[in-house]
Amino acid sequence: GQSFPNPAESTSNAYIPYAISEKGIVKIILYDTLGRLIEVLFEGEKSAGFYQQTVPINLASGSYFYKIESNGIVKTGKMNVL
Repeated sequence: GQSFPNPAESTSNAYIPYAISEKGIVKIILYDTLGRLIEVLFEGEKSAGFYQQTVPINLASGSYFYKIESNGIVKTGKMNVL
């Protein structure tokens, strides 16, 4: 899903909602617009279900991309920070 709030303010957290269709290893990674790794937000096993990943906003203003990988499926999204 799309991160919210979007844009996020630098004084609050943002959230990334996502769903896993079957149990497996999940990895959620945050990148800057140049493709540089900012932070691995989560890496571990999850059961099938709906989840919400907290993104602590201690980031400079700008645009960021997040990538969610699980069971061979990769999804990306964009997050803006004010």
